[in-house]
Amino acid sequence: MKIIEEHGVKGLSIREVARRLKISHGAPYRHYENRDALIAEIAIRGYELLAAYLTKNVDYEKKTLLENFMNILDNYMKFSNQHALYYDIIFLSDLPSSQDFPTVKTSGLKTYYIIEDLVVKMKERGEWQVDDVKEVCLQLFSLMQGLATLVISKKIYNAGYTKGEIKKYSQSIFLRFYNSMKKL
Repeated sequence: MKIIEEHGVKGLSIREVARRLKISHGAPYRHYENRDALIAEIAIRGYELLAAYLTKNVDYEKKTLLENFMNILDNYMKFSNQHALYYDIIFLSDLPSSQDFPTVKTSGLKTYYIIEDLVVKMKERGEWQVDDVKEVCLQLFSLMQGLATLVISKKIYNAGYTKGEIKKYSQSIFLRFYNSMKKL
């Protein structure tokens, strides 16, 4: 992760990993067939961490759908802020082929299913009028990823926003989306 932080995903090489660990350049190949296998493993860990973040403070039995919705979206923003390198790897970088590394796709789908489960619950409990669950999931992912990317790239701060304003406005944007789904 330190190499990625310093040089980006494109700067990651097995040889550099071995050099930093002060081991022979062939030693990492006992664990990873190639660079793509190493990146796939990092992506899987990122997806697992994201899934853990998304479900923090989510309880469909004890909390309202609105509380769960806001927690999931807030958790996504926290993940992108606190784990920007993982966010970059899983959402902003070219991942190895899902044909060669199907576990990357499986891990990514677990995070998708958390959002899909939320949308389905909204629909089933009559909270939202949803015709197409996949479309609403895409809308939600677009909203979350757009906001998160603006924040971690720090480009939004060039427009004069403060961190406090971003948090406040993000919650407002999420709430507007939530309410707009009731009016369809």
